[in-house]
Amino acid sequence: MKIAKKKDNTLSRVEKHIIKQSHELYDYLDNYCFLSKNLYNYANYNIRQIFIITSKLAKDEEVTQEQLDYLKDINTEIDEFNELRKANFEKAKVKAHKENKEFK
Repeated sequence: MKIAKKKDNTLSRVEKHIIKQSHELYDYLDNYCFLSKNLYNYANYNIRQIFIITSKLAKDEEVTQEQLDYLKDINTEIDEFNELRKANFEKAKVKAHKENKEFK
């Protein structure tokens, strides 16, 4: 593991694994690296778009209908995700109660 010190005194831990294309897990790992990169880019895009839109709204600048629709869609996704988390929490709480365990 390599630890690199940046100019602002923060540390980055980096590991590099070189896997030959002939290795049996190469295709599997290559696919997961590809998916990971795309997930990172998608999340970064969403964060950037929300930042731009909310900055415009805070400054009372004009926002397009497309941007408002995008913000509405993101809020809907967040609400659905929170409902799913709440339902899973309730299930875990019931299961813990049945097993006489304390659940926080």
